[in-house]
Amino acid sequence: MKLAVLITLTVALWAGLTAGALPACRRVCQRREWRDLSPSERDRFVSAIKSLHSRPSPTFGGLSYWEHFARIHEQNAGQVHNSGFFLVWHRLLLYYVEQALQSVDPGVCIPYWDWDQTYNQPEKDEIWKWLGGSLPGRPVPDGPFKDFSVNWPNRHMLTRGFDMNSKVRLYSSSQNDAAIVSESVYGSYSTNVEYSSHGAVHSMIGGDMITMHSNLDPLFYLHHGKVDYLYFQWQSRHDTSFRSIGQASVHGTTISLTTPMPFFTDITVGDVIDPANTCFIYRRRQNDHATGLDGTDDSTNTTSTDEDDGSVNGTSVNGTATGNGTNGTSVNGTHHNGTNGTSVNGTTGNATEDSTDNTTSVDPDEGDDDDRQLVQIDPAFAEMNGFDEKKLQQVQEDMNTFETDIKDGKQVVPPGFFDDSTALEEAEANRLRSLGLEVDDATQDNTTSSEEADDQSGAYAISPLFSVAFAVAVSLLF
Repeated sequence: MKLAVLITLTVALWAGLTAGALPACRRVCQRREWRDLSPSERDRFVSAIKSLHSRPSPTFGGLSYWEHFARIHEQNAGQVHNSGFFLVWHRLLLYYVEQALQSVDPGVCIPYWDWDQTYNQPEKDEIWKWLGGSLPGRPVPDGPFKDFSVNWPNRHMLTRGFDMNSKVRLYSSSQNDAAIVSESVYGSYSTNVEYSSHGAVHSMIGGDMITMHSNLDPLFYLHHGKVDYLYFQWQSRHDTSFRSIGQASVHGTTISLTTPMPFFTDITVGDVIDPANTCFIYRRRQNDHATGLDGTDDSTNTTSTDEDDGSVNGTSVNGTATGNGTNGTSVNGTHHNGTNGTSVNGTTGNATEDSTDNTTSVDPDEGDDDDRQLVQIDPAFAEMNGFDEKKLQQVQEDMNTFETDIKDGKQVVPPGFFDDSTALEEAEANRLRSLGLEVDDATQDNTTSSEEADDQSGAYAISPLFSVAFAVAVSLLF
């Protein structure tokens, strides 16, 4: 009898410690658009990054914990770019970096950057005021990451290469939405977003962002937060069971749900594909004019509340307009200018200062899409990522075709799928709650107590199988 009990307890312990390589989530992190963060939350995000940068890497001698992730990204670049790993592996990277930031400040979540809100005037985006601007080929000139010294792959100052006087454009929200609707297979969608919107933002920013250690720049994580948000929206349309990895491969080898992740080999694709396992939910930007693919404006005025001190820090704030569905013109811009991979022809739009929240309201339609050249993928960046030149051209053509097909009625967009600001995220919140996860309201910040953080920081998750087996063992003993 005692031997049976011992075996039962051993099995129970093994089951508890090995069930799921990722610890079970209890509380879900709200990833919000950075403009919806309170000033205090923005400061805490920056402070957490700098604190990580002051701590040693747990693996690589001579590097900081912040540089630790850049080295991992660079050393696995050939496996996780231009491959079926692209979306799922970068989701896992976001998770691990978010966990590291929360070891400093449990209330910090990685925000995302809606760069398609100012797609036709990216030089006017407010993010440059928050995280610092750019001078071609020179260190970040201002902001919290001015004089940000890094040691990977060599000692240098964090650098960006975007010419703030250039007249370029990115892919619009209507083009990104059209790709989500039109690409129904994971492998095809992954290639589309990697070659189009993802690559364009990297190429526009330049500097460290067009290297394989691009995640030395904090903008990397806000950018990939947006890319992952687009992926989540794709899943919500085409993969509601969160199990689809169709037509995914790496160097000709098919990827399945049981395929181990590069570097993080104890984690499989299936461990990461469901957001419930990586502890996050995306919240749509509250202070925006949400414009659907049909060009209609469903904007509303919102009130921004600082959850840190309970005070209202901005009322009736109008956000930034998205594209109005008239930007499907095919524009074949010239190749990079030798500095940051962008074309420099076109005219700028108008921006107005919003006195209520001290941000710049940008109308992307003030700039002419025919004059502004689409950012071209930097050739060196394309080569490092293994991009195929013909495929790059095809993806650009596809993005315009997808958008045109939706306007012409050849593809049908579900009513409210993109321009309903609450339905998609509330459906996901309810799904996560049904799985036993704690999900805060959309307006609530991410403040977490130290005790709650300790609850979620264990190296292993204890599975229900452990509880059952342990109960059986105890009953046998007594």
